[in-house]
Amino acid sequence: MKKIPFITALVCASMMSAGVFAEKISGGDLNGDGRINVTDLSKLAAHIKGVKPLGDLSQADINGDGKINVTDISALASYVKGGKSEDTQPPHFVDFSTYLAWAQGTGYNGGSLVAGGADGINGDTYRTLPSQAGYDSGRIVIGDSRSCQIGIYEQHRNKSDTAVFALWGGHYSNYAGQILTSDLRADIRACIEKQIEHCGSSTVYLFSSVNDYDYSNGNNSGNISATIAAAESIRAMTVIKDGVQYSPRVVIVGNAGCDPNNLLFGYIDPNYFNRYMADYNSALQYAAAQSGFDCYVSLEEMAGGSIGFIDDGLHYDERTLQNICSNI
Repeated sequence: MKKIPFITALVCASMMSAGVFAEKISGGDLNGDGRINVTDLSKLAAHIKGVKPLGDLSQADINGDGKINVTDISALASYVKGGKSEDTQPPHFVDFSTYLAWAQGTGYNGGSLVAGGADGINGDTYRTLPSQAGYDSGRIVIGDSRSCQIGIYEQHRNKSDTAVFALWGGHYSNYAGQILTSDLRADIRACIEKQIEHCGSSTVYLFSSVNDYDYSNGNNSGNISATIAAAESIRAMTVIKDGVQYSPRVVIVGNAGCDPNNLLFGYIDPNYFNRYMADYNSALQYAAAQSGFDCYVSLEEMAGGSIGFIDDGLHYDERTLQNICSNI
């Protein structure tokens, strides 16, 4: 039986799996002949697999996410095959009911989301599984329900920007519903080890939890200390590879409060809820620097300058999730 060359097989697989077609792409003319076809797809596949690097990468970031990887092969294959872009997929986070619908189907049915049982939705835990895209991406997100959203968005869009480990109603402070349980710590450590083995590095984005924000009195010093302690515990997850010690780089991400233009959960004044948020973020940034963390980033920066919310006023809309994932 004649064997199909690996790159040819990869191109064919990409073409066959391109169920969502792309109308618009960024670049794509890899050989500069003024046309975008299977020849360009073969060149891109050869570059990404390290068979024959491209001399000019200006046309290689097909989906415009700032990275050149297998998702660009899929996007280019979709374009060559012809049809509609990924953007025509219906938004997954339109309102809160879309989360519930996902959780009751894909999420709980042997997927990444584990139900909280008696704890209800606040006990829902999201874990990127070793078999899923993003697990060995070199990037990890840790946090609460809004980090769960990132994992769901990545899975829904079949992206591989990051692995996610999050608890919907989770805290870093000393309350019920700890994000960093012993089980989740073990999962995170295993993922860090895999990423360092695969990529040579692991960057962990530790998102501060809105559940650790005291909006009534502004007494957030203990909450901030707990967040920094969580970051320190992740930084301590060192890995020895070939006699060299590697540590994950931890990026601490600030908080965003709630939608400033609408009532939170339909009854809480957003100005009242957000009134201590600027102080919280300033104190968190200062504490991060004091503890030797060289990277603190605001949620607004992660979201590309502005944050959009769904109807509950707390969780992010599709555009915001897309921007956050693009900046991870």
